Amino acid sequence: MTISRRDFLKMSGMFAAWTALASCAPNAAQTLSPPTATLAPTLPPAPLEDDALIVHTLRRMSFGATPAMFEKARRLGLEAFIEEQLAPEAIPDDATEKMMRQFTTLEMTAEERFKLDKRGLPVQELIAATLLRQRYSERQFFEMLVDFWSDHFNIFIGKSACRALKTDDDLKVIRPNALAKFRDLLYASAHSPAMLVYLDQADSRAEAPNENYARELMELHTIGASAGYSQQDVMEVARVLTGWSITGLRKRRQEFGSFYFNPETHDNGEKHALGMTIPPGGEDEGMLILDLLASHPSAAQFISRKLARRFISDSPTQGLVDSLAQVFTQTDGDIRALLRALLASDEFKASAGQKFKRPLDFFISMLRLTDATITSNARSARRVQEYLRLLGQVPFTWSPPNGFPESQNYWATTSGLLDRWNFSNLLVSNQIRGVEVNLDALTADAASAEDIVDVLSLRFLGELLPDDARSIIVDFASSGNFDEDLPSIAGLILGSPHFQMR
Repeated sequence: MTISRRDFLKMSGMFAAWTALASCAPNAAQTLSPPTATLAPTLPPAPLEDDALIVHTLRRMSFGATPAMFEKARRLGLEAFIEEQLAPEAIPDDATEKMMRQFTTLEMTAEERFKLDKRGLPVQELIAATLLRQRYSERQFFEMLVDFWSDHFNIFIGKSACRALKTDDDLKVIRPNALAKFRDLLYASAHSPAMLVYLDQADSRAEAPNENYARELMELHTIGASAGYSQQDVMEVARVLTGWSITGLRKRRQEFGSFYFNPETHDNGEKHALGMTIPPGGEDEGMLILDLLASHPSAAQFISRKLARRFISDSPTQGLVDSLAQVFTQTDGDIRALLRALLASDEFKASAGQKFKRPLDFFISMLRLTDATITSNARSARRVQEYLRLLGQVPFTWSPPNGFPESQNYWATTSGLLDRWNFSNLLVSNQIRGVEVNLDALTADAASAEDIVDVLSLRFLGELLPDDARSIIVDFASSGNFDEDLPSIAGLILGSPHFQMR
């Protein structure tokens, strides 16, 4: 392929502009280049107020805050908007639900999915359905919470029968309980056939207790590794949970894929775990352990810290975590109450520029804010997912039980940022088959290079670019024909450090 002199100069100019933009980080203490630097956030002198707070809050509560969302939040008031998002069942979302009808495996039983000739179809459809919900749903905060809890109770969809079981975990465990009491979510997860298979609990029996689920139940799901439990506690909890299995695992005459407590494989002896003596009691022994973990002071700290890390900062203050943990304890782990307190905190209001978008956040926000349309066929959906795979975060594909990393240091690598820039330019240039972005419609009211930069900044960021970043992109836009260079201008904004932040 030959490249014209103009195209070469244009690409050189774009790369030079992108390199210059890398130093225009949203926070003076944060620079996305070099990525190996320690990224220590510096708080603004005071929490944000009024419109800036709306912009900041909606960025954190959604996969991409559209102009319609900003307009609604301003009209209702931020507090009322938050309350509406915390009651997703009352938000009409018919268009998104209609999209779900194309995915036949969502309505199947685990047995039906397990017997499909196309073994990968349930995996493909669950991932596609998840991405479409994140892209189109009006219940944006709910989808953010579903993503959070899917990471917290991570299940690798590629492990054995999880390909057929994870759909039920998503539809019957995570989604119904994403805004419930933490205790209810923990109960549901502990009875999830997908979780029991993924962490080998379904095979645990009295003569050979498997410790995998018992360990992750404490370390990753409830009280955290620093809670002070011992290896003996892990062994005893594993004994408690023997017999927690699923139907059809060994006896194929049973319908496959439902939770099943098997008294024949349960260890009926007395156990001593976490300072508690547990008398023989069958399945009730496990419920005692779940109750103990759900109400444990370390669980209040652990869950509060994880939520603060996702929605406020990679390094939340201990004072903030303590205040959230107090809400957790007082409300018996009410997730809605915990989120209200989090969003109302001064730390949240002062955290603009402190959260880096993980690849999934970046990918979905770009689709939402460019108003990209995706051809509704399986081939186009798979093609788009391939770009997400290259960025590094396809839902349900993280193999270890700890979920996709949260830290900016993990994702803000040179190659990762370059991949984002490449994807943004391909997207806005309409070079991804089956996906279309209409930049002319987004900039219909712009009459100059400055107008285009400002209109696209407001569209993509919810606010104008700071002067240093704006001047770099305006200079690039003014150096050629800004009508022809419109995709390049959009690509620079989307590839800038400012779009990388939530």
